[in-house]
Amino acid sequence: MATSQDNTVRAIQSGAPFALTTEQLKTTRHVTVRIAPQSDEFSSLLSITTRITAQWVPDAPAPGPRPTLQVQWPVAEPQGPLNRERILLAENDSAPVEAAAYSYHDLRCDARQECVWEGALEFSIDSENPGTVDMQAWSVEVSIDPFSGKTLSERDLSVVISEH
Repeated sequence: MATSQDNTVRAIQSGAPFALTTEQLKTTRHVTVRIAPQSDEFSSLLSITTRITAQWVPDAPAPGPRPTLQVQWPVAEPQGPLNRERILLAENDSAPVEAAAYSYHDLRCDARQECVWEGALEFSIDSENPGTVDMQAWSVEVSIDPFSGKTLSERDLSVVISEH
């Protein structure tokens, strides 16, 4: 019986906590994924999981629909899939919400050259009432499983988050 080997390599990077208000509405964090030069070219599906722990803090308790936090990876191609997740936040509640958003991108790497993928991760609020989303913790987990059986080392993969 043949067994298949899991060639998936993962890297996790945590982002700094931040607050997002209904006056600001949106903020962006830039994510750079780097793969050290490899002897052969390869392609892969780049899978990104964004895990968050967020708390809605209304300016004043008010009735209405629950606010949502939108986590989105905008795409360069207009006809490409939109990688967006809408996360319902607890209404007038002190309990933080834990959630995850997923995104997938094609990755093609040339032989003997560093391979770089860059993306912008947008966080935005949709609420009828004023308030703040307290992003208590969030992280980006990148998974790469090269096609054609290529094996990468975890040392070959790094993830950097910036606000620039």
